[in-house]
Amino acid sequence: MLNISVPNLIRIKRVKNIMAFPKKILSILQTYRALLIICAIYLLFSFIFIDRPGLQYDETLFTNASLGNVDNTFIVAQWEIQHIKIPVMLMTYIGAIKAYIYMPILMLFSPSPLVVRAPTIVLGLITLIITYKLIFRLFGKQTALLAVLLLATDPSYIFSIRMDWGPVALMLFFKMGSLYLFYEYSRTSRLTLLALGAFFLGLGLYDKTNFIWYCFALPVAVLPIWQKKWNILVTVRNIAIFLSFFLLGCWPLVLYNISAHGQTFSGQMQPFENVLQSIQYKTQVLAGTLSGKDPYSFFNAGDQIGSFFLKNNAILGEHPFLKMLISTMDFRATFLPEAFAISILIICLLLYKRGISKMRAILFFCLMFVLILGQIYISYRATGPHHVIMLYPFPHIIIAYTVVSLISTGSTTKNRIYKYVGYASMYATILLIISQLVVTAKYLQAFIDVGGKGWWSDAIYSLSSYTQQNASPKYMLMDWGFNMQLLLLSHGDIKKEEIAWQLLDESKENQMVDDLYQKVLHEGDLIFVFHTPQYTMLSQPKRVFDLMLKKYHLKAETIKVFFQRDGTPVYILKRVSSADQP
Repeated sequence: MLNISVPNLIRIKRVKNIMAFPKKILSILQTYRALLIICAIYLLFSFIFIDRPGLQYDETLFTNASLGNVDNTFIVAQWEIQHIKIPVMLMTYIGAIKAYIYMPILMLFSPSPLVVRAPTIVLGLITLIITYKLIFRLFGKQTALLAVLLLATDPSYIFSIRMDWGPVALMLFFKMGSLYLFYEYSRTSRLTLLALGAFFLGLGLYDKTNFIWYCFALPVAVLPIWQKKWNILVTVRNIAIFLSFFLLGCWPLVLYNISAHGQTFSGQMQPFENVLQSIQYKTQVLAGTLSGKDPYSFFNAGDQIGSFFLKNNAILGEHPFLKMLISTMDFRATFLPEAFAISILIICLLLYKRGISKMRAILFFCLMFVLILGQIYISYRATGPHHVIMLYPFPHIIIAYTVVSLISTGSTTKNRIYKYVGYASMYATILLIISQLVVTAKYLQAFIDVGGKGWWSDAIYSLSSYTQQNASPKYMLMDWGFNMQLLLLSHGDIKKEEIAWQLLDESKENQMVDDLYQKVLHEGDLIFVFHTPQYTMLSQPKRVFDLMLKKYHLKAETIKVFFQRDGTPVYILKRVSSADQP
């Protein structure tokens, strides 16, 4: 007999495991091949020209907290333990989670657009994968793949995550992560999943308080759809576990509001002057976000999505078929709003045919959409695309479910009408995806040509380089829109003061003029930084500056102007001197 010692058996087993490892990798790649391709598409669009548009103020709101509070901006609450400053709240409704994430990143890497945007892009990728896993469990592989394909090619999702000015990346991650964990808990009854899901809910609320829309919608949507499951799972022990881990996730927010007497929620529910006008406006924002129009306009200072065909007419030549093909595909918006509206109507018809019991899961997503949207409508300050993104990826899931249902019904029936409807839905979905790809390409084309406009202009990099190369003056920032980027890109090393916030009280205008003059007299070499008039957010600081010049007979010399790629001036640097000084 062959005598093999125990150590040799262990070595043989290790060799077999090593040999089997490539096969396992290949097996995983084959199983998730389609998902990997979709993820690659998302990453391609997310990382290409990653420095454009320029870094924006709100996108970099975490900077001061991540650098250890070097200039006392955007930290409304912090703890100090043995001279170590720990940020708690960046704003009354935004926690410091993103700042904690970027602390080690900014210690390890030099600040750059890649360093700022790569982490949120990765969060968006993880959210895609979680969405796939959840929808795969609920509806199967085809619906899951189509849902994430629609999401991964949606320009509003791609660029809202990439620029994360909302912020929205963590919000979507915590939302879909908690949904997946709660679903797995309902399937397996594992308490660790319940605890982790509750922890995600708490973290999402601490990250940004409008996450409360989702926290409220979730139980309200679950109760009527899965009442029997609810009755089984909701016990005193489970409620205690849920509340404990939920509070573990959001306890800094709770403590802050106890000490600040509910400052987070102060003024959030103001009455509307015109309810119908507000509803109309928010409906337009909803449609504009789903279609990709509103984020594009935001990045490009109000510009609308233009025509690729007209712009590149000379390049395309005179071939009539090529012109017709390109002009047909020259989409100015995606078809997502129309596809979603039609999907809702079809689901109503399917509900009549199939009954509630067979459609509980998709009805849950429909109800979640309606409940969150209703809260957006009644929230006074929910006015932008970054608020509408809270509805993602529910429209994509609903559309994917509808399309797959129609195609599968058409392929398994002899009824010609159902077959034609199935074919029509398939071709409509292809057209929807093409529209999203075209609009996404137009985003990138605008970034290449212009680099973002106004507050998103990539001229911010030139301004930052100038301030770092000319580090001896102190830079007085006279408007909203560039302080955080300058702080980040210089890693806190330039002398500056965001004085604009101190010059907004019109009732103290004369005093502010005198105070500003005292700074000019006593603080040495000062350079005042302004936006050009068309991009000015706060006009009062410029008025105070001009009044100071007039009152004290000073003159302001323009020493540098920074331009966008289209030649439009964005930033102006001025130095003050005596009017009689040569």
